[in-house]
Amino acid sequence: MADPRLARPLWRGRTNVDAFTIACIEHAEQIVRDEAPKIAHQFDVTQGSYQGDSGDPDSGTTHRLGGGVDLGYCGHAICYSALRRAGMFIWHRDPSQGDWKDHFHGAPIGHPFMDFRLAAQETSYFAGGDGIGGRDTGPRFTPIPQPVWPYPPEDDVTPEDIEKVAAAVLARPMKVKRDGKAVTIPVEQVLRETFQRAERVDEDAIANRVLTKIQMIPPGTMDTDSIKAAVLDAFRQGTG
Repeated sequence: MADPRLARPLWRGRTNVDAFTIACIEHAEQIVRDEAPKIAHQFDVTQGSYQGDSGDPDSGTTHRLGGGVDLGYCGHAICYSALRRAGMFIWHRDPSQGDWKDHFHGAPIGHPFMDFRLAAQETSYFAGGDGIGGRDTGPRFTPIPQPVWPYPPEDDVTPEDIEKVAAAVLARPMKVKRDGKAVTIPVEQVLRETFQRAERVDEDAIANRVLTKIQMIPPGTMDTDSIKAAVLDAFRQGTG
């Protein structure tokens, strides 16, 4: 299964910022909105990730794969703090450090697809460095905040929500073979007919197993396909 953190949706006109990085940036924006609404604003992405060899040469290869992102520098201390509190290892880069304008540079902590140079910068961050051989002068927190994935947290899914989605899954059409011909019937009918044919099937036990598997689906990745897979997997286990 593909890592949902690496999905690259169209976001603010770009497709080179992945879902994990977007989550951190949007979390930081929410922190600023909550604590300093008068200066709240969207962060301007000036360089994304997945640049291959076409990125800014002054960035080395830190934007070659995932995670690495440059943001416009606004000068607000709360914004710098918010980015770090949202789980990014990120620094304010100024013109005295290199051939660039003021900007933020960094990535989500623990990003699964970083270039090795970006990963080395993460190590520097944890050691109190600035990723380019100097000392970190930005806001520090103990313990170092970790990313919230997914953001916003989807902890408000109720049993009723699960029942609605599961019902939608069971109502979906499914192709089966009958007398050598392909026919389409609802998933629920397929399961019901199979229950009737199977011996020694504990339907309540299978129903409980389905619910357990659905609850194990990572927040933010639950959809009808994943629930359908949970239903069918639980059924296969139940019939032995």
